[in-house]
Amino acid sequence: IVAYKSSPEFERLARRTQADYNRVFDYLAPIRAIAVSDIDAGMIYGSRDKALRKHGRRFANYVVQVFRLLLGWGKRRDNVEINAGEGVDLLKRPKTMKIANRAWKDEEREAVLAEAPLEQLKVIALGMFAGLREGDAVRLEKSEFDGKVITTIISKTGEPHWIPAHYRLREILSREPQPPKRTRESRERATTLAVNKWGRS
Repeated sequence: IVAYKSSPEFERLARRTQADYNRVFDYLAPIRAIAVSDIDAGMIYGSRDKALRKHGRRFANYVVQVFRLLLGWGKRRDNVEINAGEGVDLLKRPKTMKIANRAWKDEEREAVLAEAPLEQLKVIALGMFAGLREGDAVRLEKSEFDGKVITTIISKTGEPHWIPAHYRLREILSREPQPPKRTRESRERATTLAVNKWGRS
């Protein structure tokens, strides 16, 4: 973990991804005294199952994925002979588990577009019509939208994206927020397309 965190592979990750990995690294701190060569599938299954009891299925699967990542990184550098995480199964979602994040129905989408306040609506529309993640949507600069096309760098990958704006997105982004009451916070001019209720980025 120490070696990986000082590597260019880790340093080039988005901050959010680094933070997610660091949560798992912290969770794995109790095994720091174990030799890398002693990490086997049984140990990874044990870590996964313990994480399931303490933190839930998603985190447990993330533990397995981080083991795979670390051991794969180490194998390419001849630090380990095999990636013991490759054959470890991820936990499947129980069939009886309620779907928390289902796709919106058409009428739900239209209700949100009709009722959301503008400071939320612009971010929602950037996700809905341009496929931007929340972090990229809230940071999108006015200079990255020319009225027809969004030209931006995606934070997770660092890759440039050129996104033609859907006609409904163009209409929403063209709306101007109500000028906020004069406060010290509102004197800062926002450079982003989405602003909060005080008119700040």
